[in-house]
Amino acid sequence: MKDLIMPTEVETTLQPEASAELEQANFVSATADTLRESIDDGFAPQVARTNDEARLLLEHWESFSQSRSDVPASLHAHSSFYLPFLTSNSSCRSPRVILWESASAPRGILIARIAMTRAKCSLGPISVPMPQLKTLEIVHGGFVADSPEVAQQQLQYLRDLLASKEINCVAVHHLACDSALGEALSQGLRKKGEGNPVHTEHWYTELTDSEGEPVITNSSKTRGSFRRKDRKLERHFENKIQIDEITEPDQIKSLITAASKIGDQSYQGGLGVGVRDNPHWQSILRILAENGQLRGFLLQADGKNIAYAVGGLCNGCFCYMAASFLPEHREIAPGGYLLRRILEKLQAEGVRWFDFGFGDASYKALYGNKNDQEVTLHFYGNSIAAQVTRLADGATRVGKQWTRTLLVKSGLMTWTKRQWRRRLEHRTNKPV
Repeated sequence: MKDLIMPTEVETTLQPEASAELEQANFVSATADTLRESIDDGFAPQVARTNDEARLLLEHWESFSQSRSDVPASLHAHSSFYLPFLTSNSSCRSPRVILWESASAPRGILIARIAMTRAKCSLGPISVPMPQLKTLEIVHGGFVADSPEVAQQQLQYLRDLLASKEINCVAVHHLACDSALGEALSQGLRKKGEGNPVHTEHWYTELTDSEGEPVITNSSKTRGSFRRKDRKLERHFENKIQIDEITEPDQIKSLITAASKIGDQSYQGGLGVGVRDNPHWQSILRILAENGQLRGFLLQADGKNIAYAVGGLCNGCFCYMAASFLPEHREIAPGGYLLRRILEKLQAEGVRWFDFGFGDASYKALYGNKNDQEVTLHFYGNSIAAQVTRLADGATRVGKQWTRTLLVKSGLMTWTKRQWRRRLEHRTNKPV
């Protein structure tokens, strides 16, 4: 079985049975006595451990939440993507969806998968082998509470789960710091300071407002700069520019072939991220295409593919998953050209939000008009393997944060990133 590596900042991505009435589902109730005693009977959780049970709980939750367009929706936590992706991933053992509900409506949810993972730890260029842990991985957008009271009940569930030794680790991915759960976990799960927190920014662009009207994001000066850059690229290629959009399952093979060729020559190829011709990306793109959510774009100049971008559209929010361009054309910025055409197209279609995904690339702040402060946390059980991982994970993260802080304060962060990316591009393009 292939290990599932815990996501890091540099990653841009990620990972129907017959229905029945909700009350007829054979949901597994929480069994720990301590959990039952700690939760008001009006908010007792329903726990789904199979795909059928998870689908019913998610559809019930989404029937109440999907009408909300004032906040960007998460593709990763939506049943249309979460369930088929879990089924296709050999490292995932089972779903785990828990719904807290009052008599009137759902009040909170936890959307996760039970997976076998290894923490990604390294000393400089040397990777440190880590033990395999049975992990509850809570997906982005899959940990929601409508009040501090519900949040405390959800945290008690996690405490009891770790104490039961059913799992060795709880991973909470990209939780909004200003949410009820984010504020509660800022004090720790069991004690203050635990969780090896990693703080990041998550950028979005509001393309249209609640009335469907276009939102102007940038100043007139910035928009004028964009137009000059567009004309520069078009003149360079004598206006022989074409953008192909890919949405259908039978187009996936050609998209992967083109995107992976571009990625192989970019710094993303050196990092091993972006679209690759492998089962992981074949599965993601197939799921999106079969759901009618796939939006893939290829920028062609004089008949040659020079940039690509892919993502998924779900509940009015486009999730930007991967993009790259041929570094030989860096001076005319094909990646920015393609991004602006995508933003224009989605805005014209009435899409509400553009989600730039994970990572701290500087262009996101230029195009985005909303950003969330998020935190990723890992809480470990008391087994020897879990404690070894906790210590190694914590030491690695402290080292990375110290280096990052030093580079930011010295004003060398941008220069260091640029040089690092050039080196990766040189390595990927080096003749064999």
